[in-house]
Amino acid sequence: MANSTTDLAPQDFYKDLLRTDRSNSGLSTSSTPEKVVDGLGNESALGVTQNRTLVKPATDNTTLFQIKDTSNNNVLVADSTNNAIKVGANSMYVNTLYHQFGSYGQAVTNQTWTAMVSSPLGNSPSTAVTFGTNAGAPASTLTVSTTSDDVAISLFYVWDSIVIEGAKVFCGASGTSTADDLTFAIVSYAIDTGNGATSGDLSDGEIMAVSASAIEPDRSAVDYQALSISSSAIPAGRVLVAMLRNDGDNNTVGATLTMKYHIV
Repeated sequence: MANSTTDLAPQDFYKDLLRTDRSNSGLSTSSTPEKVVDGLGNESALGVTQNRTLVKPATDNTTLFQIKDTSNNNVLVADSTNNAIKVGANSMYVNTLYHQFGSYGQAVTNQTWTAMVSSPLGNSPSTAVTFGTNAGAPASTLTVSTTSDDVAISLFYVWDSIVIEGAKVFCGASGTSTADDLTFAIVSYAIDTGNGATSGDLSDGEIMAVSASAIEPDRSAVDYQALSISSSAIPAGRVLVAMLRNDGDNNTVGATLTMKYHIV
C-alpha cells in the first residue's frame, strides 16, 4: 500500500503530485489533451481533457501502456516502438491472421518448384504452375502465357503491408517409402495489375520462408516442418506464392502450409 500523506507537510510530497498546467482552471473541454505533469513540472506520458485521454511517450518503447491480471500476466500492451497493440499472456499482435496454402493430390515434377493453391479448400491446378528447377531458389519471375486460370488460384494478394511470423507445413505422399524429398517455400512477387497483355506476370521474386532441409514423407505417416523465415516484411500490393519442390520420385503429394502473419 502506498504511504499516506495524512501526516506530511506539503513540502514533503508536492513533487509527487500530478496535475495539469491550467492556472487552477480545472480540466479543459478542448479537443487537445493537456499534459499531466508532476510537482516539478516534469511531463508524464498522459494527457487529459474532460472528453479525451492521450498516452504519448517522450521516447517510444514496447510497453507504453499495459493492462495486467493479478498474476502479472499481460492482458493488453501498447507498443509505440512498433506501432502495435498486443493481447494475451503471450503478447500476440491483435491483428494476427493465418492463411493456408494447399497441394491436393498433386503430381509434382521432379526437381521443379511447383505452386500450391492459395486456398484451404479446392483442387490443385489442372496444369502445374512451375517456377524453375534451380535447387537454390525458385525463379524470380513468371510469365503467365496460357495458364492464367491456374496462376490465379495460386496467388495470395497482400492488401495491406504484413509481417510473416511463421509458416508450418504438414505433408504426405503416395509412395511406399521415403523416396520423396520435399522442400517448401513462400515467395513474394511484384505483380502486373494493368489488365493488359502482361497482366498477372510476376517479377522481383524474394524468398520469405523456406524449408531448412527436405522432408521425406510416405503414405504411412504425415510429416511436419516449420519453415525458416528468411525475410518477414512484405509491402502492400505484392503477392505471395507458396510452392514445393520434389527431389525424389514423382509420387502424388498432399500438403497444407499455414502462414501466421500480422498487418502493420
